[in-house]
Amino acid sequence: MNSVKKANGYISLLSIILMLAHAVYQLVSYVIFYYNPVISKVLGYGTAALILIHIVLSVFSLVRLHDSSSVMYKKLNARTLIQRGSGMLMLILLPIHIYSFKLLGMSVGTIWYWLVEASQVIFFASLYTHVAISFTRALISLGWLTDDRKRASIDRFLIILAPIAAVITGFIIVRTHLMLFGH
Repeated sequence: MNSVKKANGYISLLSIILMLAHAVYQLVSYVIFYYNPVISKVLGYGTAALILIHIVLSVFSLVRLHDSSSVMYKKLNARTLIQRGSGMLMLILLPIHIYSFKLLGMSVGTIWYWLVEASQVIFFASLYTHVAISFTRALISLGWLTDDRKRASIDRFLIILAPIAAVITGFIIVRTHLMLFGH
């Protein structure tokens, strides 16, 4: 069990690094209007591949390694529910995110345009929430974080940072889309 959780911890941290690189690259390209599709696709699809591995390891860990009578329900607290819910929401919205530019271009002037925009804002809010809730859990699984006070400090910082990052990201994305698609 420990090796699966550790592998998932490494995959999680690597996916966070790639995801942040992808998000920062995209946001900078939206602000300065320079876009290199190769950089975007390598970072984006690399992140998606790692996320799929993370999902497989997470489901395996949940289903096969936990005795439902003793472990799973004891860990089913609000933090775990938010972590799982935000992960599922990201997974549901990922296809829309991947094809968002094409979907926006096809739906200018319709309600679908605003639904795609809303899905992007929700996608990033769930992504930042998931990272904020999961980051210290990955560090704990790897044995890199053992001090409960440090964990609590990191968690507080990330829980404050996540909504700020979501608002900034949402603003940049919607503003740029409105400029590009003529709304």
